[in-house]
Amino acid sequence: MGEGGNAVVKLLEPKSGFGTSFAIKQFKERENWPTARTEADILEELHHKNIIKMERLYKHGEKVYLILEFIDAPNLAEVMKKRKGEGLGEDIVKKIIRQLVEALCHCHGRHIYHLDVKPENIVIDSNWKIKLIDFAFSVKIIDKSKVRKYCGTPSYMAPEVLKRESYFPQKVDSWAVGVVAFKLLTGVTPFRGKNADEIREKVNAYELDKELVKNASKEFKEFLNKTLRRGPESRSSMKDLLSLPFLKNASL
Repeated sequence: MGEGGNAVVKLLEPKSGFGTSFAIKQFKERENWPTARTEADILEELHHKNIIKMERLYKHGEKVYLILEFIDAPNLAEVMKKRKGEGLGEDIVKKIIRQLVEALCHCHGRHIYHLDVKPENIVIDSNWKIKLIDFAFSVKIIDKSKVRKYCGTPSYMAPEVLKRESYFPQKVDSWAVGVVAFKLLTGVTPFRGKNADEIREKVNAYELDKELVKNASKEFKEFLNKTLRRGPESRSSMKDLLSLPFLKNASL
């Protein structure tokens, strides 16, 4: 089904052909076991319609498996790739982002921060219903302390992460939501480059291609303005994003 740096995901189907299928995330090396335990602990706390469900963490011999619900649907990156650079309609973007922000609001309310929000980690069905997946980089921070953890995908990383500074994790998720919204509407990310260094330069210079969203609604532009801010302290929380006009009247 898929493979990342630390794990491979496979489909487990019932032998009889009847029953429930599951996705099994197998962690490759023994040193990845703490990552598996952390991800399992985090998923155990999350119960939301827009977040993947964990069934159990299972260890067998030298191997560790995270057993997850199987979602027979593509991720958003695959959906966007098929559109060949063409964005989605604003009503659909609004519907998707509303669900994403609600899922992250659920996480943040439990002091859990995803840190790798991107289309590849958002599964979507034919009715535009989403599930947030892959909490491998996620952290739980009870107090309001900063995190020093360089992770994620450069195109979706906040400026402070690209600079390898310590950061407030909730603000990093807010930035990523803005990038995802921009990508869905325009078909491209707001800060583009051939590698992390080029993207970092674009972000630091704040070379946001506003021409691509010149025909977007003022509500969408306001949403971007509340998320894609260089200063993390001025980015809106998930709760505040839900009250913005762009998401307030989204049909789910």
